[in-house]
Amino acid sequence: MRNKLKAYLIAIIIILALFIAGKFALDAIFGDMCGNDIKQKSILQMVKI
Repeated sequence: MRNKLKAYLIAIIIILALFIAGKFALDAIFGDMCGNDIKQKSILQMVKI
């Protein structure tokens, strides 16, 4: 049971990390086009949580 729970936790952490990394990549590529400040603030809030 514990091994299964650990696997789920690792999967969730990896998905979150990929999601955040993807947001950073999008900001780097499309940052100047639209609402850069809002995106950066939302990312900072996500990192703090």
